[in-house]
Amino acid sequence: MKKILLSLIIFSLVFSFGGISFAQEQTIEKIPSPDQIKNFEMIRKDGNALFGIRKVAPAIQANVVSSNSSLEKISHPEEISLFDKIVKKGKALWGIRKNIVPKPAYITPAAAPCVKTAIDKKDTALKTIITSHSQEVVTAIDARNICQKAAIDKTTAKEQLEANKTCINVFQKAVKDINIATNKEKNEAQKTYKTDLKACSALQTVGTSTSTKQSTEEIKIEDGGNEVNSIL
Repeated sequence: MKKILLSLIIFSLVFSFGGISFAQEQTIEKIPSPDQIKNFEMIRKDGNALFGIRKVAPAIQANVVSSNSSLEKISHPEEISLFDKIVKKGKALWGIRKNIVPKPAYITPAAAPCVKTAIDKKDTALKTIITSHSQEVVTAIDARNICQKAAIDKTTAKEQLEANKTCINVFQKAVKDINIATNKEKNEAQKTYKTDLKACSALQTVGTSTSTKQSTEEIKIEDGGNEVNSIL
């Protein structure tokens, strides 16, 4: 019996020292907020703060972190479904774009005129939006030009500084309002385009050896619009 008890004591000591050695190899961190407690183990309290060892991330998370994927700003809400690992930064949403290869839909002769009209309508709207945006920004720049030159006519450095600050504030607000309105118009144009394509999908017909029937495939055409979004 004594031999058994002695063996158990030795095993317990070895296990304890092994656990201490393992813990020392990991970094003890201060837990920044209560909602982060779930990400730590071996938690202890020191004063009014909690400390612990951060849990090892699952293999899946490790693969995501080690991949070459990069966060991309989501330009409008309709694109959320195209992204994974979505996070909020400020007022914008960012995520990693899914590697989705869209299945090409054959556009039948019955639907082709409708699709071409939808494309023309979308691109005409987009060009109008871009032209309007550019002209409004030019107008804002002209107004700032006049304002800043008037600021120079002030008789003291303080007056010039304050007057110029007003010019900048007015200009920045004008450009911000222009961009908000432009983004709203672009989103509306894209919504209309998708609605038009959906209507065209209803015209899709496919021929068989015995009859002609309606296709169940919805028409979706990628146009690389993100490149346009980046310049506005």
